[in-house]
Amino acid sequence: MLAGFRTLWRQPVLRAATMLIMFVNTIGAGLDLVIIVILHHQAAPSGVIGLALGIGAAGGLAGAPLVRILHRLRPGVLLLAVCMLDAIVSARREFWLAR
Repeated sequence: MLAGFRTLWRQPVLRAATMLIMFVNTIGAGLDLVIIVILHHQAAPSGVIGLALGIGAAGGLAGAPLVRILHRLRPGVLLLAVCMLDAIVSARREFWLAR
């Protein structure tokens, strides 16, 4: 059961990539909760909240055809680009929510 964990722990690149992806997913889940609370405070019906989250999930599925194209990039470049894009989107979203 722990063989996979030991493999990740022994390889610094995989360990760093896994921790970075874990960090990005943790922030994304927290932002989903922020969206739910804001829509709830605006008295949005539960169907609208579900629709907003569903549209976000559909956006992730719509990007699936890009996988073959993105696999041509080196893994480090792709991971850094995704994290930079996530940081920019998160910062813009936080700025918009603070207004």
